[in-house]
Amino acid sequence: QGPVLLFFFYNIVIMLMSTVFGLILGDNEVLSSLLSLAVEVFVAFPLAYLCLKEFVKYVRGGKIVISKDLVEPFKADYLRAIKVFGLSTVYTMLWMLLLIIPGIIKSYSYCMAPYININNENLTAEECINQSMKLTDGYKMKLFLLDLSFIGWYLLGFITLGIGLLWVVPYHYIARIMMFADIMN
Repeated sequence: QGPVLLFFFYNIVIMLMSTVFGLILGDNEVLSSLLSLAVEVFVAFPLAYLCLKEFVKYVRGGKIVISKDLVEPFKADYLRAIKVFGLSTVYTMLWMLLLIIPGIIKSYSYCMAPYININNENLTAEECINQSMKLTDGYKMKLFLLDLSFIGWYLLGFITLGIGLLWVVPYHYIARIMMFADIMN
């Protein structure tokens, strides 16, 4: 219940901000694009990072508290989280330039970097990515099959006009976090 409510809260905040800014800016495409980018970097990503940290805490047996930790993603570890996400994305895109399949494989090599980042606050972004590559060695197919098993759930979520995604997305994230915990042990 906690992960679903947190994900619902995240989506409400993003939708409200997008709607308000859309109404204020109207047809100004340049300002709308810049503001959309700013909302993505300074609001959506920190809230997504908060959700991920809360999901990790939830898997460890903790309770999700929405109101208490709203400023946490804007603290110092947020910049490192952006670096981890940015480097992972750049590396994946560079691999995708070669061929699609190697890019997909490398994306699974980097997929544990955010969880490593959350668990080890003293690591740099590059160290998180390197540890993710070592950690996922031999587990990429398991991770791929885990993601593949959610296709039906996502289709069902889309058929319900997105309402079902309020349960599917947190469930998918928690399954990945549990896979991370399983790989770590």
